[in-house]
Amino acid sequence: VLPKCLEVCALGRYLRLEPLNTEKHYRSLYENFIQTPNLFDYLLEEPLTTLEEFRERCLAKEKDTTRIYFVSSRINKPDDYLSLGNIGNIDPINKKLEFSGGTRSAKLQNTTASSEIALLLLSHIFETLGYVRVEAKTSTENSKVLRALERIGFTFEGVLYKNVLWKGKHLDGFLFSLLDTEWPAVKEVLTAWLDPNNFDEQGNQKTRFAIKKPARKAYT
Repeated sequence: VLPKCLEVCALGRYLRLEPLNTEKHYRSLYENFIQTPNLFDYLLEEPLTTLEEFRERCLAKEKDTTRIYFVSSRINKPDDYLSLGNIGNIDPINKKLEFSGGTRSAKLQNTTASSEIALLLLSHIFETLGYVRVEAKTSTENSKVLRALERIGFTFEGVLYKNVLWKGKHLDGFLFSLLDTEWPAVKEVLTAWLDPNNFDEQGNQKTRFAIKKPARKAYT
C-alpha cells in the first residue's frame, strides 16, 4: 500500500502542491504545457495532441497504483496549474523512493519558485514520512535535469546502462540520490536561498546557491 505522500496540500512561500485531480487540473495543465516548447524532448511520453487525449493521460496517472502524482500552482494564482510531477518506486520497508520533479511549463521553468518544489516534497519525505533515501533518474542526454539535481544536493551514483526501453531502443540513464543525513545541510541552504531577502528589487540573487554536504563513506 502506498503512503499518502500528499493527502493534503503542501503550502510554501511561492507554491502550492496538491494531488492530481484530473477534472480539476487537466485543462489548465494542458494550456500551459501546449505553450511550452520542447517540453517532451526527454520525457518517456509522447508530445501533446488534443485536450481530450491529455485528459485520458491524466486519468491514467491518477489511477496508477505505483506512483503518486502532484501538481503545482502559485500561491497568488491557485487555479493556474504549472507542473505535474510524481513520487514512485516507493519502498516503505527500506524507507526509500524515487522523486521526479516532472513536467514543468514555461511559466515555472528557470524561476525561484521552481526550486521550492524540491524543498516542499523532500521536507515531507524525510521529515514526515521518515524515509532515508530519495533517488532520481534522468536521461544521459538531459543536461538540464542533470544540473538541476546536482544543484539541489543530489549525488551522482552511476550510469544505468540500457535502463529503459523507449520506441524500440534501450536508453541509458544517470542515477542520483539524496540521503536523510545530507538533507539538513541541503534544507538549510535551500531555505535561505529561497528567502525573499536573498533577492534584490530586480529579482537577482544576492547569495549564490552552494551546498556543502557531509562526505559519503568511500569504498574501494
